[in-house]
Amino acid sequence: MANTITYTTKNYAEIELAELAKLSIDIWNAKGNQYTVEGFTNWLKNLDYTIEPQIVQAKRDAKLVGWVMLFAHSKTELELNPFALGGHPIIGLGEDKETIAKHLLKNAIDYFNQSKYTRIDLLFNKEGSEEKQLFRRLYTSNKFELIEQICHMRMDLTNHQQRHLQEDTKRQIKPISQVNIDDFYNCFHRTFRDTEDGWMLSLSDEEIRDYFDNRILNDSFKLIQDSSLGIFDDNKMIAYSVVRESHGPHNGNLWVMGVHPKYRRLGIGSFLIDTMLNKLVENDYKTASLNVDLTNSPAYSLYKTKGFKEDWVKLAYVLKKEE
Repeated sequence: MANTITYTTKNYAEIELAELAKLSIDIWNAKGNQYTVEGFTNWLKNLDYTIEPQIVQAKRDAKLVGWVMLFAHSKTELELNPFALGGHPIIGLGEDKETIAKHLLKNAIDYFNQSKYTRIDLLFNKEGSEEKQLFRRLYTSNKFELIEQICHMRMDLTNHQQRHLQEDTKRQIKPISQVNIDDFYNCFHRTFRDTEDGWMLSLSDEEIRDYFDNRILNDSFKLIQDSSLGIFDDNKMIAYSVVRESHGPHNGNLWVMGVHPKYRRLGIGSFLIDTMLNKLVENDYKTASLNVDLTNSPAYSLYKTKGFKEDWVKLAYVLKKEE
């Protein structure tokens, strides 16, 4: 039938990237943006990945009318249309969004269920149109669960006054790059098994280790060495910060920070943030940023106290395989 839409899942290398770009740019520019097909095609060609993504396509008579990416962050975690793509399926103007989105999601979930991966993460702006509310209903009906409200916070460092830090003679501070990996992981695991961070609480021990190995220790964004620290008490690692160049030019992003439960409310988190900000200013960074779960009120309050301001809020959903 001439109007039949076919759905296929293919490896990234098999996809005509300019076709993905053309459909996407037509949609985005209709909303008042000024992107180019060439620019987005180049972005797709230069996408940094270790495991090849999968693309689910919807085509009518060989013409692309919708698509969604499954991006593999690690051996356990997929993400549906990652951060830069907005999270939702990309569907052509004038098309039946609900029907096409339903089938794109079905194919994505079918691929997931037959794969080695244990979870699909999904992230998109909290504020949205009626169309995005439609997508949210589809996610819920496909058993995606809301686990986190991620607030991105930023600070302008142009006129930032460096804070005097009182020397702590009882504890040892090491660059995170010189910390024993097992010590770091044990502290990281303990920190996030006693947290108010919904996304971390949703991870299994295997997923935590996988996330630590692939997203904390190793990432393409440059580590800012003198802002990334491990703190030790009697040779036991009790806190850490990891800061990387990301989220814009001349910006230092607090990738992750944690304090062992037994050492909280002693000013250690405050010390790590003040150290980060001081070092960023010394190294001519213009801004600082971080993400925090809005349900993690102690962390959110600390960052606000330090001068970080809300930039945007995204909702994080997850689909996990049934055990």
